[in-house]
Order: sequence, then structure tokens, then C-alpha cells
Amino acid sequence: MVEAVRWPEGDDYTGAHEPIELLAAFKRAAQSRHRQHVANVHRSYGAGAGLVSKRGTTQLRYAPTDALLKTLILANVDVRMDYSEFLALLFDRYGLVLGDHEAEKVLGEDEFDRKSFQNNSARLERRLRTLGMLRRLSDACAYIENPLARGAR
Repeated sequence: MVEAVRWPEGDDYTGAHEPIELLAAFKRAAQSRHRQHVANVHRSYGAGAGLVSKRGTTQLRYAPTDALLKTLILANVDVRMDYSEFLALLFDRYGLVLGDHEAEKVLGEDEFDRKSFQNNSARLERRLRTLGMLRRLSDACAYIENPLARGAR
């Protein structure tokens, strides 16, 4: 053990010496550490997946990163798609609730604030426009465009 994993020699180590005791001590320490940091799981996984960012603030919050938004468009939009269809597709395929119509499917009418979800959708639309992946035409229709798709303009 001294050579393989640099196990402490002599009186420097006061913990368990038997493998079963050592494993039990390790398990207790891991469970204790996990209980102290259980809230970090959402932050860590969410940030890694692109669902949590610091966009517009110094605090982490549930807001998709630009990279995630671009990835969703590149993976799901072959031809120009209506913005509301895109939101429905994200809900159906990934369970993402970004607009009021999708929120209404998940929550009851009395359980959510429609205006908040409409504002959320409008903010997302502005972000997609700044990324160059959304175009609003003169007929007041917003379209998602994949710039890498064939025939994209």
C-alpha cells in the first residue's frame, strides 16, 4: 500500500487500516460531503448542460447559454421555422418550457402567470435575434433560421 498509493507510514495515519473499515469511512465521508453540497448538483449539471448561466447578473440562474441556443437550432431546424413552432418543438422533444403555451400544458391556468411566460418568450426572441438566428418579417411573424442549413439566406 505504501508503494501503490503512497499510504502513510508509521504513526502519521490514525484512520482505518482494514479494507472494509476504510471503505465504510470513505462512504461516510462522501455521504456527509454530499449532504452539505446537494444544492450544487443543480448548479453543476445545469451549467455543464448550458441551462444555467450568469447572463445579465453576477449570480447563476436558469437561463440558457448562447451555445445551447445555437446547438438547439442547429440540431432541430432544417428549414425556416415559425418561432412558436420552434418553442413547441423544444417542449415536445426536450421538455423545455419557454413560452406561455407550453407552460399552460404543464401548469394549470391558475398555477402560472401568463404574462411572465410571455415576457420570457419575448426575451428569448430578442436573444435569438441578436445571435442572428431569428428574423421578424414585416407581417409580424418571427422565424427561426439555421444559418448552416442548405438554402439558408
